[in-house]
Amino acid sequence: MKSRKKLSENWYPKLIELLKSYVFICKFPQYSVWLATILLFIISGCHFFERKETLNKAHKEWDKLNLQNQRATWLWSVTPQYWEVADSLNPLPEEQGSERFWNNHRGIQDLVLDFCVNKSINTIYFYNALWCQSEQLQKGELENQEQLAAFICKANQKDIKIWGLFYLFNKPDSMGNVAQKEHIFAAQTIADAYGRYNQKYPDAGFYGIQCDQEPNTTELFVPLIEFCETVTNRVNQWNDTLSTIGAQPFVFSQTYKPSYVTQKVIEYKGVTDTVARHLLAVSHHASFMDYVDVPETFLERGETLLRWADEIPGDQKVVIGIETNNLKGMWPGSAGETYYEEIAVEDDTTRFNRFEQDIRNAEKHFINSPSYERIAIHSIHGYFQHWFGQSFTEVAEEI
Repeated sequence: MKSRKKLSENWYPKLIELLKSYVFICKFPQYSVWLATILLFIISGCHFFERKETLNKAHKEWDKLNLQNQRATWLWSVTPQYWEVADSLNPLPEEQGSERFWNNHRGIQDLVLDFCVNKSINTIYFYNALWCQSEQLQKGELENQEQLAAFICKANQKDIKIWGLFYLFNKPDSMGNVAQKEHIFAAQTIADAYGRYNQKYPDAGFYGIQCDQEPNTTELFVPLIEFCETVTNRVNQWNDTLSTIGAQPFVFSQTYKPSYVTQKVIEYKGVTDTVARHLLAVSHHASFMDYVDVPETFLERGETLLRWADEIPGDQKVVIGIETNNLKGMWPGSAGETYYEEIAVEDDTTRFNRFEQDIRNAEKHFINSPSYERIAIHSIHGYFQHWFGQSFTEVAEEI
């Protein structure tokens, strides 16, 4: 059977000849409109088939996913828990396992960055700080600064921007000792840590920082908003300093769960509104994890948040996140809520077709909003596994 593309290639020369002949047929006016209608129908059909075939040609391994609109991804850990960087025959403690990433063991850093370039990803949200466990961070300094700078320089050479991603507490439903203003102290100190780093390494700075603490308790929403407002103000102060010395300025981003957009309504400073709108008003940037594999829901939630960002004064930008990891057991119904299943059941000739079609269709709507920045894929570990059927470490060993 001929391919659709081949079919269209064979038809075009014939259609041109028919069109050239059309002038002679015009002397029979009773047939001219009829013939023109048929020709236009055939041409449209050929173009339709060709568009269908070229929608997505990247399905496996190093197939190039060449997109005009670049994407982002989350990189959560450099430790064995996620990255399997310890050899199965020679397991190492976690701290030594993380050193393998920093030392580019078996080219693991290069593999991560090359994968991003190959898949049109130019922004990485890089997890590197946990407030409640880092004495150094609580003193206003980042850990692993020299290794971070070397990695960021390497990423920048490939036109990839690195953001600092952090948690406050191991328990998501916490904002620390609110009565003692721990969340305010944390906000100022974390902003200072990243500001000092960018000042110290002007050619290897973070482009942004992102907080992934997402409390779900109503009493913690005001402290969360206060935290975000404090970080934003502190970052603004740092950017004045960084700009004067030619160092990299940065922005602050807060992550949103769906309920912040669809359900949670609270009062803050005399205004009653959704948590999402409150957060937009006090932050530079929003990263909305929209999870779902239902195109209509994904589009509706994204457009709602973007409309709010457009309405609120300021130049807030919004990233819309999509899930490709296997979240079975994470919450009731999580097993079928993400794109993991849709991608996993497709074969080497169709993988990512449904995913790409839904995402690109949504982006056609999102792109009209001045606040829209990009699609972000969660997370690089699961996304890579879909492409290669193996972990980063397994592929690095083969290379």
